[in-house]
Amino acid sequence: MYKTLLHAVLNHPKTAIALGALIQLIALICLPFPPRIYFDLSSISPESHEITATNNLSDRLFGPSDYIVVGVTSTSGSIFEPAAIDYVRHIERTLEALTGVKKEDITSIVSDRAEVVERVGDDVRITPIVGKGYSSEQLASRLRGSRIFRPLVSTDNRSTLILFRIHNPIEGKQIFVATLRDKLDAIATNGFTVTLGGQPVAFAEIERFSQHIFLVLPLALVIIGLIHFEAFRSMQGLVFPLITAVASATIGLAIMTRAGMRLDAFNSAATILIVALTAGHAVQMLKRYCEALDSRRVDGRLAGDRRALSRAAIEESFSTLAPIMTAASCVAALSFASLAIFKIPAIRGFGLFISVGVFAGLAIELTFIPALRLLVSPPALPMDRKVTAWDRLIGRLSRSANPRNAPYILFGWLAAFSICGILASQVEVNNSLDDNLATFTEFRKSERTLNTDFSGANVIYVLFQGSAPDSMTTGEMGMLMRDVQAYLSTVPDIGADASYFDAVQEVGCGFNDDYCKATAGYSSEAVRNFLATYEIGATPGALDDLLTSTKSAALIRVLARTDSSNFVSTLFSELNRRFGTRLPHGVRMMLGGTGATTLSVIES
Repeated sequence: MYKTLLHAVLNHPKTAIALGALIQLIALICLPFPPRIYFDLSSISPESHEITATNNLSDRLFGPSDYIVVGVTSTSGSIFEPAAIDYVRHIERTLEALTGVKKEDITSIVSDRAEVVERVGDDVRITPIVGKGYSSEQLASRLRGSRIFRPLVSTDNRSTLILFRIHNPIEGKQIFVATLRDKLDAIATNGFTVTLGGQPVAFAEIERFSQHIFLVLPLALVIIGLIHFEAFRSMQGLVFPLITAVASATIGLAIMTRAGMRLDAFNSAATILIVALTAGHAVQMLKRYCEALDSRRVDGRLAGDRRALSRAAIEESFSTLAPIMTAASCVAALSFASLAIFKIPAIRGFGLFISVGVFAGLAIELTFIPALRLLVSPPALPMDRKVTAWDRLIGRLSRSANPRNAPYILFGWLAAFSICGILASQVEVNNSLDDNLATFTEFRKSERTLNTDFSGANVIYVLFQGSAPDSMTTGEMGMLMRDVQAYLSTVPDIGADASYFDAVQEVGCGFNDDYCKATAGYSSEAVRNFLATYEIGATPGALDDLLTSTKSAALIRVLARTDSSNFVSTLFSELNRRFGTRLPHGVRMMLGGTGATTLSVIES
């Protein structure tokens, strides 16, 4: 089979080269230009994990889970001063104008649904927190009356958070966040600082830094080329392995692109791995060819028909090494292809990309390169026979590997493995999305500000789903959500939480002081009446991101100051332990949120 393939290639070398060049041209046309790297939640979320299931269900019931957190701080006074309120409104209008952002997906102290319950005689009314005619002190007092919105303002009243959700932008997070920054910079005002955070901003930074692969790849090619040139001291040694490497990566990327996959932070790094693998295989074939060619030299020269001698060397090296290269390439390609069964799309794409690239490299080495090698003049000089530092190092190692030294070598490596095993057992598996970026980056500085001076930038969900309409508006269910929130408020790294039951409590407290108590009892009738009162008096859809229209599912939205996998794991375990047995019949509690994604990846 190999002999038939080789003879077909060598008998028609120009045809083989033309077909190879045509395939490469098609691959180049299929590549996205300019090349872009995308990174989104769906690419790293394990498909079958319960956190992913919670996020997907939340997206369907309450809208997108991707929150960007904007922190606004007044450097000269209260955030309730008229100038500060106007600036926050200006920011909100700027956010509304962004593609993919809906007005109802923005949460701030000046949004239409930022309202507070007030007692008026024997009745209550629901009015905007930031209304006209109020002093900054009155606005601060009104905000403290709102259970849902008061966590958005810092305790010193100098800072406030704006949360807004985005639908996965087609152009990628990096371009979206860059546009957002430009818009915010255009309206920047003296006396105020603006800080951006949240998972989409982290993804944007990862996308931006991943683009550096297109700078690193040429450097890798230069290094590979120099190493090969040092070894072979010929243009074939410099150029041919690089042709195989670059063509393999290009074809692999083109096939993955046409299959509907996009470059992300994982599979973009696969490009360098494809280059390294295929260049390594190409060098083995080249070395065997040079050895076969050198065996035909007389006094270091090729005597006779050079093309015929080169063809004979190609045939000898091919017949010897092609089966071995095929086996090695298949092992490498199929090993990486096994990642196709992985539950994380990004890792699955990483494995398939490398697999396709390695198979492409094998095809190039078995067809295109032999034809090209036949048409190119063979190296004029034999491979360098000088003893180099590398030869001396290998020689020293080989001489040490003799039976007399075997016990010492085995004992030394056994001791080394034992020490490494002990040290490895001490590794703590605790990951955070922030850890993908260096501490000195602007994003990490912003995250530290949001997690220190604000309520946090990581969104976690506690989602309750019932089996029937109105199953969330029973007294039992309402008090369970209240107790869950009471526990969450005691966790040090949690800065804020909100649920529809906060609105119920506000209305109840407005009607009767007994409902202002943290341990007040609620009947199902009271919960539904208070909720109906709030929905009638508040802006339409004010609770849509916390309670479904059928009242069959409800959400507690939590802002945490960390997305550490250990923190999230401990939090979720404690929630299940404390409240798992208190769930009413037919109700299930699901835990997730973008801030919990790291845990799902670690567990998978």
